Amino acid sequence: MIFKTIQDIQAEQQRLRKALEEKETEVAKLWDQTFHMPDPELLTPTQRLLQYANAGAGLFDGAMLGWKLYRRFGGTLSLFKGKRKK
Repeated sequence: MIFKTIQDIQAEQQRLRKALEEKETEVAKLWDQTFHMPDPELLTPTQRLLQYANAGAGLFDGAMLGWKLYRRFGGTLSLFKGKRKK
């Protein structure tokens, strides 16, 4: 874009500032939704049930990963032991 006058430059700055403020507002809203838990009193019973299901699935997944790592490394994480034969 070619600017011919100072007013053109100032108008473009205003447009960019407005666009930046809109993006900042959008990012702040997304950040808040991602990292702050909603008020439990505002959740419906279905949403609460889904939260419990997600937490339970996460715990189960972590326990399975721990068990698989335990079995894979034989209960020790020593780097100096030889590899186990399959």
